[in-house]
Amino acid sequence: MSTIALIVAGSTFTGPAMNPANAFGWAYLDNKHHTWEQFYVYWICPFAGAILAGWVFRAIFPPPVKEKKA
Repeated sequence: MSTIALIVAGSTFTGPAMNPANAFGWAYLDNKHHTWEQFYVYWICPFAGAILAGWVFRAIFPPPVKEKKA
């Protein structure tokens, strides 16, 4: 259900694909990626999402503190 909901919600941006690399490949082969108007969907958003996910993960699960031996 969530996969179908995400595909329906994002189909106007990337077509019926949730994987940015897959969507970029089809857009490139179909000659629909000749402008920079949707550059953020294929390149900027995945990197921003990965960085945000890393920050959220570290906020929820901080690394353990190592004790120094004297």
